[in-house]
Amino acid sequence: MDAHALSLFSSGAGQTMVVIEIGEEKELFNVHKDVLTASSPCFKSAFEGGFLEATAKSIHIPDITANTFKAFLDWLYYRYLPPWTNDHEEEEEVQNEEKEDGRDGGNGGPGGHGGHGEKAGECATCDRPNCLTTLEKLSPEDVYENEVILRKWSASLSLYICADRCNVPDLRKAIIDQLYSGDIYPSYADILCALLKLPILSPLIQIFKDLYVRYWHPDHDKICGTELLLRKLMSNEFFSIAGHSIVTVEVGSKDEKEAFAVHRDLLIESSPYFKAAFDGTSREAAVKSIHIEDISATTFKGFLD
Repeated sequence: MDAHALSLFSSGAGQTMVVIEIGEEKELFNVHKDVLTASSPCFKSAFEGGFLEATAKSIHIPDITANTFKAFLDWLYYRYLPPWTNDHEEEEEVQNEEKEDGRDGGNGGPGGHGGHGEKAGECATCDRPNCLTTLEKLSPEDVYENEVILRKWSASLSLYICADRCNVPDLRKAIIDQLYSGDIYPSYADILCALLKLPILSPLIQIFKDLYVRYWHPDHDKICGTELLLRKLMSNEFFSIAGHSIVTVEVGSKDEKEAFAVHRDLLIESSPYFKAAFDGTSREAAVKSIHIEDISATTFKGFLD
């Protein structure tokens, strides 16, 4: 048994059970009250305050799915986190395999379409039949109700939204730590879902912004038309906070110069030279391009790394 679970019961956690009704269908979950209230000020107020829920020992949460709440209970009792992927079916298979052989997926590396390595920026929906046609007709709000998209953002993201909704700070932190340690690159489906369901200044959106600025490359937008459609549905607010402005740096001699697309904000933060070039009134700032003749492409690649 997980060390956290052992400590829960060895510490004399009470045996009082409360009922959590999840979703519109009100699926019932019995949970130890002490374990639940220790995790969240929201649950503590509900079950230890003067509310009706405290008397009835029951609370209804309509906007969380049963699968997401099951994942919350996995974390609550065993500190287990699902790997960050963009395919819920794949996650369930991985999760079941890990539980069968005793592996812990809490800090697993990128899986499915989540990582920024070989699969960086891959489509969240993989151009499934009729997906593009359907998405072209959707508004951002409609996307959240669209079956094709709904099933393809990360279960970990849904879990974070649950943690935000129920104010579970340790779970929010654990998922953020997973993002950093797992080397994750968010898909547009993840970003769109977060923008629709979380405050724009949410720590997770800020981290998405940082990861997007650091790892995004123009080639990512050429992989799949569905991702491009999702990007069009995203608010300009995200791109403004992400500093999504690309400039061109040409290096090498005029005859052999090679062009690199680089995030402007990263460049100007790294050097007064680039700040003067791209953040002032110079010609380079206007055309968003600069040529550095006396640096080789190999050297500049090392600089970007």
